[in-house]
Amino acid sequence: MDREMKIKAFALLALAPLSGFAADFVLTDAEQIKDASSIQKSVDAIFAKVAQCVDRKLAEPSRCFCLYPVELEDFKKVFATVIKNHPEWKDKIVYFEGRTEGHTKGHNLGFVGLQRMSEMKCEK
Repeated sequence: MDREMKIKAFALLALAPLSGFAADFVLTDAEQIKDASSIQKSVDAIFAKVAQCVDRKLAEPSRCFCLYPVELEDFKKVFATVIKNHPEWKDKIVYFEGRTEGHTKGHNLGFVGLQRMSEMKCEK
């Protein structure tokens, strides 16, 4: 399985599948999009590290998150702040569009899966 497929497979396991579901919230407000983007960036950062871990076979995919405590804690802080600011997003799917490398890209954030990720405990 190539690297991209490993990442996608792990992401689907870690964050509940979103296919077939309509977003509960479609964001158009700039401040809401900024908050959603902050979570997306945090998720992207930790998934990039997890992909490296999986590629190098450093640990089981489910344990790879724990090898990057700085990124995991950063995600948890961002998640907590966003949920505090937008409690209505809890257990919902939020869709927003953002510009990446000159292209508009749509993002779905499944807060059920993100909640699970924020509750992840790692052995020390």
